[in-house]
Amino acid sequence: MRLRAQLDKTGRNQHPSLTLTTSQENTVVKGTPDGNAVVRTVRNMLKSIPLVASASSAAFKFGNATRSWKTEITQLLTPSSRKRKLSEGVDTREHVSLRSKTPSGGTKRRKVTASSYRKPRNTPSTADGPINSAPTQRLDVVVFGSGENGELGLGSIRYDRKNPVVADKPRVNHLLRADEVGVVQVAVGVRHCAALTHEGVVLTWGLNDSRALGRNTTSWEKSKDINYKHATDIDSLESTPLPVEGLSHLGLKITQVAATDNATFALTDSGFVYGWGTFHDSDGVYGFLRHKMQKTHKTTRTHDFDARFQASPVCIEGLRNIKHLSAGMNHVLALTTSGDVYAWGSGQQAQLARRLVQRHQHESLTPRMVDLPKKGIVNIFAGFNHSFALDRQGHVWTWGLNNFGQTGIPANDENLHIGHPTLVPGLEGYSIRHMAPGFHHSLACTADGQVLAWGRCDASQSGMDPVALSNDKCLFDSRGRPRILLNPTLIPGVAAGTKFVAAGMDNSLAIDEHGTVSCWGYSENFRTGLGSQNTAEMPTELVGKGVVNRGFTYAGCGGEFTIMTRPCV
Repeated sequence: MRLRAQLDKTGRNQHPSLTLTTSQENTVVKGTPDGNAVVRTVRNMLKSIPLVASASSAAFKFGNATRSWKTEITQLLTPSSRKRKLSEGVDTREHVSLRSKTPSGGTKRRKVTASSYRKPRNTPSTADGPINSAPTQRLDVVVFGSGENGELGLGSIRYDRKNPVVADKPRVNHLLRADEVGVVQVAVGVRHCAALTHEGVVLTWGLNDSRALGRNTTSWEKSKDINYKHATDIDSLESTPLPVEGLSHLGLKITQVAATDNATFALTDSGFVYGWGTFHDSDGVYGFLRHKMQKTHKTTRTHDFDARFQASPVCIEGLRNIKHLSAGMNHVLALTTSGDVYAWGSGQQAQLARRLVQRHQHESLTPRMVDLPKKGIVNIFAGFNHSFALDRQGHVWTWGLNNFGQTGIPANDENLHIGHPTLVPGLEGYSIRHMAPGFHHSLACTADGQVLAWGRCDASQSGMDPVALSNDKCLFDSRGRPRILLNPTLIPGVAAGTKFVAAGMDNSLAIDEHGTVSCWGYSENFRTGLGSQNTAEMPTELVGKGVVNRGFTYAGCGGEFTIMTRPCV
């Protein structure tokens, strides 16, 4: 059937003609008329045209059509059940070595449905009722280290004559007082942080050049702060904990926040995930939403740079019934109520445990299930570029970058990346309570309070006396210095009864059953909080006014800083 109609919005023949051809093979719309007129006319034509049953396989070809009306016509004509298969090619990038960080790919083909490209809903249904609840215990927030980008959240004004940029020892954050703000949970990224208050408000602070704070900080003027008596030259809008814009009007109840290097995520009580910011890879800004990257690629052949950022909270499509989030540097893990794990972000270092190819690389921005024991995972731990998952039987699975053996699989030229979930043999026989994957090293805490370390150890990340490390446990460089701790090894100097561990770029931390904190490792810019920039070879207890009451239950290590929390008493 062929229908030709003249579109004349005002009664005069001023628009080109629209041709609509419907057949079993395809549907074609040609012409460049006024957008609104086209939409109204096509809608009326569709009401009277008996489209054939096989239109589910329709292909759409537009002439010099504008994006504004082409999109709506496609939505009118495209049946929701139509699927498209994309064949992935071969990733020709070289295998990562100690000098190169680009993994090899493969020839695996993946089916991608058309729904993968649709814009996610901003207000998902909550008909099933809440499945998560937010913490209620108000917390004291204590910080130490360097925060040149406002990571400490101490604002831009000197308080108690102390510099808000550097804290050589633990310092209570006066802007997050438990009795005034009431923080109940904190998430630490590489260069920014997020906090959830008892009222369900999400606060952010730190570097915002990638929109990770979810709010506008461009209005800050350096001169305004510097004229203040006790001001510094740090950005007051970035360094001050302030609410995320756009969350409150969505009517969401947030139960957890998570932070990567350049993005922030919020989990709702109904099991949905919202996020903002972007992901990075070795080439720079990678992107955040796949449908944005797909759209700009098709229309302009190059990615619109602004499309790589998400400035305001948006629902992450494909995630339901999520009960816990864990964020790495440029990837995120989500654990469902049934024990499955989803991963998304940048997969350049095998962080997602799935193969990616260059021409479909942004498929990594879509959450996909990790090939782990089905419905068998009870906890997840995302590190900078590698991850761990703990199953119901107590086994530990790992994947991601392994150039220093940080996954627990001894490093060699054949396994610089662990591309799929693999059991960690060195942790078999231990009952693991908590894990902390750092940059190039990892820690694990057992149920009986012992701590194990493995991976890179040339900056005392392992907390062990270098002299005591033997050749069968460690790889040494040409000068005889320890470089890599090959397998999970117990740290003798950690206090008994450890319940929590944290790992940063090249520093480590442990919290015992009394809430006492011990730190060790590389100490530049006071990242260990010990008041010195000398490397701490052995676990050393934190001291000072900020930790006098102890009782700490959580710590997160960022790039050059650490945030700790304890219940307010």
